[in-house]
Amino acid sequence: MRRCEDPSDLELLEVRWRVVGPSRRVVTCAVYRPKGPGVFVRAGYSVDHFHYTRRVADVHDARMVADAWLTAGISIGYTEQTA
Repeated sequence: MRRCEDPSDLELLEVRWRVVGPSRRVVTCAVYRPKGPGVFVRAGYSVDHFHYTRRVADVHDARMVADAWLTAGISIGYTEQTA
């Protein structure tokens, strides 16, 4: 079983995007700094209810992963949410 970081141990660095899917729920992708090395990029309904997570070396790599996830989501019908 893979260990996931406790959300209280994560520092929010930035929100990359928000999309709305077929369920009409908002999915948010954000970058977090854990207590350990690297950073996390996560996408989901909230910080403790995420669908995708990946630990990467730095914020630059996290942004690249987030952008790839956004492109994939839009290609299957998710709609980017604007302010």
